[in-house]
Amino acid sequence: MVKKLLVWVWLLLGVMVVGCGSRLPQKRPSDVQIGYSYDGGMMMYGEGISISEAGASQRIRNHLVEIEVQYQLSEAELDALYASFHDNKVDQITATIEEGLYDRGGDSVSISFGEEWYGARDNGASFIKSRWQDEFGRLVVAVNEATVESKNGETAVFDIQIDPSAQTSGLTVQLQMGDAFRGLISDLSTPELFQIRTDAGNGRFPISILDNQSEEIGTYMIDLTNSKGVLIQSSDGEIVLTPLQP
Repeated sequence: MVKKLLVWVWLLLGVMVVGCGSRLPQKRPSDVQIGYSYDGGMMMYGEGISISEAGASQRIRNHLVEIEVQYQLSEAELDALYASFHDNKVDQITATIEEGLYDRGGDSVSISFGEEWYGARDNGASFIKSRWQDEFGRLVVAVNEATVESKNGETAVFDIQIDPSAQTSGLTVQLQMGDAFRGLISDLSTPELFQIRTDAGNGRFPISILDNQSEEIGTYMIDLTNSKGVLIQSSDGEIVLTPLQP
């Protein structure tokens, strides 16, 4: 009788342990998609990151201008980021809803693969439960830091300055930077300035300018060998890019 009881207890504990694990596969699925967003609430500011094996992008919208940088993570970086979602059990993170809150800013994270989707958000009326706040915080940090670590220990910073003449509603600036990209920075108090960190201090990167209908206005090339950034202006209805001298 005692032996049978011990067996049942052992089986029950095993079920409990399994139930506490993440439902995400241990190995990263090849079609995994990871997302992050920051909603500024009532402020005219927002951030977004999307990451997959095919490529990644980081976006910041500050007032009337959006900068989007397209880049690439290595297999090892993707594996490490996926492991963070697995280990912090994104599929189990829960939140409480407080009705009547609509303009509260905050973060959200998500992951999808195959037919599966899991996500958590701490903004608007959704509040992450205290039991899961540490795990949620680690996921927010992991997604944001996936773009920041320098491969060679050194980074260069170049500016994208937006002249008031070009701060029209819906202006989008897109850059393609491959694996040289290390981070996009902006500040709500200075909506005319965006800063991009990169490993390639002397690289050349294409820039596309889109209007509020997502139609391409023009394509240009940034050359960091000869400039520390670019000033975007509008002259007679045309977008003009002027290199900023070092």
